[in-house]
Amino acid sequence: MGGRARDHFPFEHSSAAFSGDEYGTMIECWKRGQVVAVPDSGPGTFEIRDSPTLQEHQAFHTALSVNLDDDEIMAIAREAGWKTAVRANGPFSVVEVWIENRLLLEVLSPDQTKNYLRVMT
Repeated sequence: MGGRARDHFPFEHSSAAFSGDEYGTMIECWKRGQVVAVPDSGPGTFEIRDSPTLQEHQAFHTALSVNLDDDEIMAIAREAGWKTAVRANGPFSVVEVWIENRLLLEVLSPDQTKNYLRVMT
């Protein structure tokens, strides 16, 4: 994201990556096998629970624009041991980053973001 990462933040069992942008964009991750859940008492707070099942892949993905080029994005993914590749997606391309080799994050460099916004908005 071009910002900074913190282990064990904001909770002991999670880590966070901050973009450093003016919006405070942050991605927080928990250890595999843990999920964020609405407690039985209802929304307004959350609980971290152990998941009784471990899905191999997830049914969603997200796109994230960053101020890094393709090589920088892919180097970060490779350092973590994650699969990564540039994929053409019609009129724009994205860098696929497979978090823990199971959760897809489409990361867009500044040039990719311009094309993405032109096509998708």
